[in-house]
Amino acid sequence: MTRSSARQVQLYDAISLKEIYTTQIDNGTQPLVPHYDFDSSVLFLSAKGSRIINMFEVCYDSPYLLPLTPYMAPVIGQAIAYHDKRRCNVMAVEFQRAWRLTEKSLEQLVFRVPRVKKDVFQSDLFPDALVTWRPIMTGKEWLAGSQKIPVFESLKPEGVSGLAPASDSAPTRPPRFSAIPEIHDNDHDFSSEPDKRAVQLSWSAKIPIDTTLEQDHMEGVAEEEWTESL
Repeated sequence: MTRSSARQVQLYDAISLKEIYTTQIDNGTQPLVPHYDFDSSVLFLSAKGSRIINMFEVCYDSPYLLPLTPYMAPVIGQAIAYHDKRRCNVMAVEFQRAWRLTEKSLEQLVFRVPRVKKDVFQSDLFPDALVTWRPIMTGKEWLAGSQKIPVFESLKPEGVSGLAPASDSAPTRPPRFSAIPEIHDNDHDFSSEPDKRAVQLSWSAKIPIDTTLEQDHMEGVAEEEWTESL
């Protein structure tokens, strides 16, 4: 945050601590609270007293932060908490869930990627997830300086086929998102919108276009029936 209340996001190199990218988000008095989803490479930014959740896709190449469509709530929020990946319905192409606290309500937010085909596991969107819901070492091990590699687990449900076969090699950096995620609030679900669009197009192709006007079927008045009123 600058002296003029401009809120910025700065990206630093983790090794040299050198600043490599800076972008201005908006103006406000409350600091932006970040949440980074490692599996989708999406950065969420929200602030107390704001209605907007800004999102960026983090990539290794310039410009490093690709802006995604922000979510704008009808009322301001006080805080937001994000679930781990076990709460996501991957078959509905959900990649993040959160709870948003307002002055009078607690709202559930569901972040989805618009995909029409939902009968298979989207392997390109859901690589093996970084395990954040279970510790990989004890407190004593951490204090002793122990180092363990991160643990990854598959989110693929049993008995469900995938778009691509899972790799047996060690987990790698998940691929970048190729689509802007849709944001859904509470009971309002737009997940079926692509299907509705396809149905509407099929209807339009089958319904003939009639350019005939209604007055074309009406009988006019004969010339001899016209009378002149004085």
